[in-house]
Amino acid sequence: MWRKLGLRVRFLSKYAVIVVIVVIMLSSIVLPALVHTPLLAQSSSIDFSQEYSSGDVQVFPSLDAWYAWISINGTHTIFLALHSFQAPSPVSAFVGESYNTSDSRVFVANALMAMEVYNDTNGTGFLDANYAIPSTELLYTIQLNASQSFTTSPVQKTLTNNVPHYDWGVTYGMIQGDLITADPAYNYGYGGGLPASQVLIDHLSLFYDYSITGNTTYLKTSYEIGNVTLVPPTLPNVTLKGLSLSLLHFVLAVCSEGYAVRTNGSSIDYDSQTSQTSSQVNTAQIIVPGSTAYEFRFNDNYTLQTNPPVSLRTVYAAAPNNSLPVEAFTGAGACK
Repeated sequence: MWRKLGLRVRFLSKYAVIVVIVVIMLSSIVLPALVHTPLLAQSSSIDFSQEYSSGDVQVFPSLDAWYAWISINGTHTIFLALHSFQAPSPVSAFVGESYNTSDSRVFVANALMAMEVYNDTNGTGFLDANYAIPSTELLYTIQLNASQSFTTSPVQKTLTNNVPHYDWGVTYGMIQGDLITADPAYNYGYGGGLPASQVLIDHLSLFYDYSITGNTTYLKTSYEIGNVTLVPPTLPNVTLKGLSLSLLHFVLAVCSEGYAVRTNGSSIDYDSQTSQTSSQVNTAQIIVPGSTAYEFRFNDNYTLQTNPPVSLRTVYAAAPNNSLPVEAFTGAGACK
């Protein structure tokens, strides 16, 4: 179905941390009246004294966050995924890591911000947009409403060549959503808008492999997206054939001594507010005084489950502010 998979990465400043975490924790609370069976026993808090653990913490009376927690060598990693025992589960997950460098305390986190459907007319492999012009390849966004099932893979520790690995994951099943038209009147579909069709996604799985070698930690993130089906009512001439899928992520960092972002080994800082165009990236670094505190390594393939399956390159791009409409995620319906 999808021709190309582009993962756009948006680096946010440290001042966005409170706003973004609140958005993640409060997203998709208004849900359809469907009920499914409880899957997990509930715990009241996270036991931070454990090396690793998983379970539930309550956010609201009808909303829980399933967590995975890892604490090793002074480095702390937390994963949260919202779900409900009383109604369909909102599709929202977040992972963050906190640790000390020689001079600073650093927190780095990321989460899926939007699913974008676009026509890659210029062949770059990622979604090009500059809303200051305005110009965009975006055709639709996919608004994920709720899932009918939620299953987990609790944290497990294994040793591979004497290297400890911590693996966990979650799967949202039978996700209900809307294919939103990229209409300028509604922030091009990022802030809600006019559905071109309802959609049903068979499942969305997120898997994580966390490991540590020496004083370096590694976190591998994997996605699995099931079949995406248009469900009537569908507007005339609406199709997904020949189009591309982009997963827009935010990356936020907080550092006690300040930080800078650099991409592809450049000595020049990357600033999403002043950069004018999206650019393909293979690596990105968060630089704190005196050292590299965090490095993203973008070098993956994805498998398109055609008959026979096809393996293709995943393309990553750093997304500047002008590649998103102004107030894209603050309008009505953006996070509800």
